[in-house]
Amino acid sequence: MTSINRILGIRNWVKTTYLDITAYQIETTYQVTNIYLV
Repeated sequence: MTSINRILGIRNWVKTTYLDITAYQIETTYQVTNIYLV
């Protein structure tokens, strides 16, 4: 049971980390695009 919880926890952590990185990249790209457009 604990191993399943650990796997689910790792999967959750990976998912949130991936979403954080993706959001950061989108934000950075958006800012760079704005700089070039202005």
